[in-house]
Amino acid sequence: MFFLLTLCIATKTKSQNRNFLVSISLGIGNSRFNIENQSEEEIRRLFYPTGGLQIQKRINSKWAINFYPNVGMSGKRIILSKPVENITEIKSTSAFMNFSLCPKYYLKESIYLSLGPELSYLLWNYGSKYRGDKRISNIEETEFFNRINLLVSSSIGFSKKVTESRHNAPIQIDFLWFLELRAKKGITNILNKKKFGESVSSTVLAFEIVTGFSFASKE
Repeated sequence: MFFLLTLCIATKTKSQNRNFLVSISLGIGNSRFNIENQSEEEIRRLFYPTGGLQIQKRINSKWAINFYPNVGMSGKRIILSKPVENITEIKSTSAFMNFSLCPKYYLKESIYLSLGPELSYLLWNYGSKYRGDKRISNIEETEFFNRINLLVSSSIGFSKKVTESRHNAPIQIDFLWFLELRAKKGITNILNKKKFGESVSSTVLAFEIVTGFSFASKE
């Protein structure tokens, strides 16, 4: 109810009306593979850098379409309560190239929400074993995962105009700073069923903080 009330009030507020926007995004994220029948205590998140390029086309004063190719990582860390052959930690790390296409709604001039599909392509996966802080093996395991996966991507963001072009410039461009909180949830099984069968399933769950700069043309 509070969200609906906020949405109604914000709709009455005149929002920025920049026609085309290109953004450079950098941030940090944490992610993990959700695996059935494993407890929260067994799986630890991975922290990783992320980055990408956002291309946005305004539909009207409130709505836009945002295309966001980006790179990120996911995986799992398992700290063994009882070491096996002196192995104390097992880690699986994957790198992804992601492509999201999300409608974006501006609540106010500087605050927006987005929600939409994201297609993820697996670049590589490595499985590692550790004895304390020492890594004793690092084996490529890309074949055990599906190359292409589907996720749902969402964000809430804030943008602020830093400067703008001179009034007599042939092309009027605003320079913006932005900050976004992003969340992703996988809806397809990332594990290769030819290797694991139908009984084991795993999906990606990720949260990211992203900031950067935008170059926006005026109407």
